[in-house]
Amino acid sequence: VPLREGIVSAIPADLQIADARATPAVNLNEVLIPTETVITRGKELYTASCASCHGENGKGDGIAGAALNPPPKNFTVKDGWKNGAKISGIYKSLYEGIPGTGMAMYDNFPPEDLFAISHYVRTFVPDAPADTQDDIDELDFNYKLTEGIELPPQIPVLSAKELIAKETLYDAKRLFNILS
Repeated sequence: VPLREGIVSAIPADLQIADARATPAVNLNEVLIPTETVITRGKELYTASCASCHGENGKGDGIAGAALNPPPKNFTVKDGWKNGAKISGIYKSLYEGIPGTGMAMYDNFPPEDLFAISHYVRTFVPDAPADTQDDIDELDFNYKLTEGIELPPQIPVLSAKELIAKETLYDAKRLFNILS
């Protein structure tokens, strides 16, 4: 795809070193209410992380989205949602990403931020459907929201490859010495 003015071409960054961390439990009764504060936080996060592809007004017309195939979701169109336009479906799309599209995973965001983005995205949706209690229960079950979870540490991919290469070289040298 030819570069267009305003589109930045960059090499994807490697994973950052991250210590093990815990995601604290979430009070679903609080995060499911779209207060003005939550919507404002969601707009800030959306502008920083989503608008480049989905556009400032959620129409899928962001400058970075111009190069994506399939194009980013137009939130103002009621049909065609991969996981649905309910809070639970948007949360799932944010947390897991959508395979086969440019929609990345945002599993590194705290649950409160994912809910805030979800509430803000729904401001674009005409007649947004409501979640049932079963939807909320499934969301909680799948993502352990009311329990919290322990996340393992991560190392950059390049560092992991180097460690594996060193181990393999060490094993190869040992095998050579044994056979010699």
